[in-house]
Amino acid sequence: MSKFCVKCGTMMDKDEKKCPKCGMKAINLPEPAQLKKRKKKIITITSVAVLLIAVVTILIVYFANSSLVLSDIFTGLRGKTIMTVNGYKVPENEFRFFCSLVLEDEDLVYLYRDSDEFDDVIKNETKQFITEYICRLSEAKEKGFKLTKAEENKLIKEIEEQHEKYKKETGMKSEREFYNFFYGISKKQFLEFRKNWAIIDKYNTAQEDEADVGLENQQKAFEKYKDFLYSKKTMILVRDITELDEEELEKEMTLINRLYDDILNGEDMYSLIKGYGQDESVLQSEGVIMINAAFKDTYPELYEWSQDAEVDDVDIIETEDFVYIVKCVEVVDFESLKDSDEMKDWTRFYVVNENIEELMKSDKYRVKVNEKNYNKLDISDLTKEALDYFKTIWGF
Repeated sequence: MSKFCVKCGTMMDKDEKKCPKCGMKAINLPEPAQLKKRKKKIITITSVAVLLIAVVTILIVYFANSSLVLSDIFTGLRGKTIMTVNGYKVPENEFRFFCSLVLEDEDLVYLYRDSDEFDDVIKNETKQFITEYICRLSEAKEKGFKLTKAEENKLIKEIEEQHEKYKKETGMKSEREFYNFFYGISKKQFLEFRKNWAIIDKYNTAQEDEADVGLENQQKAFEKYKDFLYSKKTMILVRDITELDEEELEKEMTLINRLYDDILNGEDMYSLIKGYGQDESVLQSEGVIMINAAFKDTYPELYEWSQDAEVDDVDIIETEDFVYIVKCVEVVDFESLKDSDEMKDWTRFYVVNENIEELMKSDKYRVKVNEKNYNKLDISDLTKEALDYFKTIWGF
């Protein structure tokens, strides 16, 4: 899994907790090669076109509250029109392209993995994202944002170089075959999409630069993104009890209680984690785990404990498979974040998104969905591939 900043899209080392460029948190995104493993093609991780990963990163950054995006009106449209936004027609192949991007959101896929309405959820998320994308693109063009000739040439050169680099390894010398297989759209459509996104990127950057990051907006941003921002900074020592028999479990609990007492008596917890911890990811983070709303479904016992935990609280939490010795070392709330660079970055993000949401609620942009074509559109092959892939990560 590749690690990216949720704010600026910078690729990060796997051990980095915050972006070296802007200080924001990280997200994990599948490599394009992993995406195509779903099609059971024998392709190595380095052999697949990596263009899309940067695009997907940016999309998630700016559309975290909706889903994903479409492009401007394309020449060479393929398939029936699914929807029209502000005069831009969205054909079937582009809609499916963006469905595929929506399906890169692991949390979304996990949340609806067992739902009978999974396909409908993905289609609706894509529809909402398309609307937001075209609103942003239209606003950008209305305000005069465009690519210079040099910027456009640089983008074209980048795409050409990437295709040249990977075509031999993929065995796809034909550009048409290459773009159709990996993206389901033509090279012309993909290039137009990249150009449009570069325009939107310029627009978003300008909007963020002009955003009011005063305390009032900081407070609003904190409340809006509280699930991401409010957290309990903890240190956790993990012990695996999955396959222990009764006698082994008794010995294990004796050890755990001794370690618990050592921590209460002032023993350095990180030293104990290094000596006795059994979770590699926790060791890599120096024992520090930020518990926030994301833990509610995945680690409910830790999340429940964190709700009332205060600084210096230490507890033993036992689950079916693991025992955690957890200590709260800091409460990250608005007071601790206000006026920080991180809070100001989130505030810029908030202001830009609030502005576009207001535009979407207004009568400025007309959205028309061809219900017949939309309802008939089958994306079950895409959702099945996504589920099959993520199940290999989730282990079931």
